Amino acid sequence: MIKFIFEHSELKYQDQDALNMLLLGKTFLLPRKYNRIYSIKSELYDRTHQKYKKIITNESVLIHYVGTTKPWN
Repeated sequence: MIKFIFEHSELKYQDQDALNMLLLGKTFLLPRKYNRIYSIKSELYDRTHQKYKKIITNESVLIHYVGTTKPWN
């Protein structure tokens, strides 16, 4: 992967772009519970702070916090 990145300096997001290109056709899609996508910014629009329960459930295995605001900030 590192060699690929050096050979393709035009990549915008080098790590992710290289992985996407090198693994093209070699992926296995997992059920959604393995990649719950949630933005903390959503909390700004939900004054009840309960809507996350529709995304993050007891079945959730991995939560992918997107955006610049993270729970640990």
